[in-house]
Amino acid sequence: YIYGDQYIHANNIWFWLLIGEVVSGFFGHPIVLLNMARKEKIVLFISLTNLIFSAVLCVILSLEYGAVGAAVALSISGVILRICAAIYSRKKLGVDTTILILKRIAANN
Repeated sequence: YIYGDQYIHANNIWFWLLIGEVVSGFFGHPIVLLNMARKEKIVLFISLTNLIFSAVLCVILSLEYGAVGAAVALSISGVILRICAAIYSRKKLGVDTTILILKRIAANN
């Protein structure tokens, strides 16, 4: 353990946050794309909706599971944020931000 035994209880929290970031990574950075495409209002709507969902889920899970529940809630809401933005980017802009684009590129070569 890098930081010592006093931080051992945080391992589960870091684990769930890491899982959320890894899964989110499969969807790329569609929020950045939407902002560059001047779709700020869509980004605002997706973000505010996700904020409300995240807050509700965080309260529910943290009451039951404590800090680990909050980490799971944040991971879930982060993944949902990226999924929603990636779907919008694909449908409205025609740009695939997911990791699946690599498979399509390889198939074309």
